[in-house]
Amino acid sequence: MKYKHEYIYTILAFIYIFSFNFQNLQFFPEIGSISMIGEYYLLPLSFLICIFNFRKIGKTKISKIYKYYILYFIILNVLINIYFYFFYSKMQIYETNVLIKSIQLLFHFIFQLISLEALFFILKHLNLLKLKIVMNLNYLFLFFYFIYEKYILKEIGRIKLLTSEPSDAGFLISIIFFMVLFLNKNNIIKIFIFLSYVEMMYFIGSKGAVITFVVSFGIWGIVIFKKNKISIIISSISMMLIFKFLYYEQLLNSFVIDIKKFTSLVTRSWSIVSAIGSFLVFPFGSGGAYLVSYSF
Repeated sequence: MKYKHEYIYTILAFIYIFSFNFQNLQFFPEIGSISMIGEYYLLPLSFLICIFNFRKIGKTKISKIYKYYILYFIILNVLINIYFYFFYSKMQIYETNVLIKSIQLLFHFIFQLISLEALFFILKHLNLLKLKIVMNLNYLFLFFYFIYEKYILKEIGRIKLLTSEPSDAGFLISIIFFMVLFLNKNNIIKIFIFLSYVEMMYFIGSKGAVITFVVSFGIWGIVIFKKNKISIIISSISMMLIFKFLYYEQLLNSFVIDIKKFTSLVTRSWSIVSAIGSFLVFPFGSGGAYLVSYSF
């Protein structure tokens, strides 16, 4: 019976982790995009897991912090909505009702908490070996899908994998890459993971993901080889060479195109400015009224 339960938890872990590969996909125009399939399509299952194991969940530090955050979010939105109704003289921002947006965000956070609780409960029943198998299978699936998209479908643009845009694909594959790199101890497997990741990142072409990868890998090298200065130097030089010959020219051209066509670099820069403006106007948070930041 024990092995049967372990087998079930391993399958559930794979289903949940596998579902994270699908981000912001436009399936049906009538219902819009699917933000996170694992969060919403598996919500009934997550809800059942939480109900039947109510006494065993909610004890992690992350869970407690998330609950306090949701409570803070509710109090904040009550005050924000009162302010908008009595002092701002309107409840609409860009044809979006502040109260409705607040409720939507609240449900979003509650669904996230339910999904996280279910995932934590499942992963608690896995040892590192089973987790490694699940993560390796997930990474291999993404790598084979990358091969399919690039060399069989012959995608001429940036690779998106199963996400709506390359930026999402870049950060998704980066998170999984560092996890499988940590879980696998075999050097040959590590080399395959590293080389396959470098190739995928080259054709995905996400500027933010590449920069994050270089910085993260540099920090990881310093931590791992902190007592071996020669290894730190070799690791640093290797990363600089990889960045120079594989990503430097690609990123430079991408930045130039962004500036000329007012695409991702410009829009994200304006989002940063809007975030700073939002913080100055709403230092304790804006809740469902965050769209007001874009009207400055």
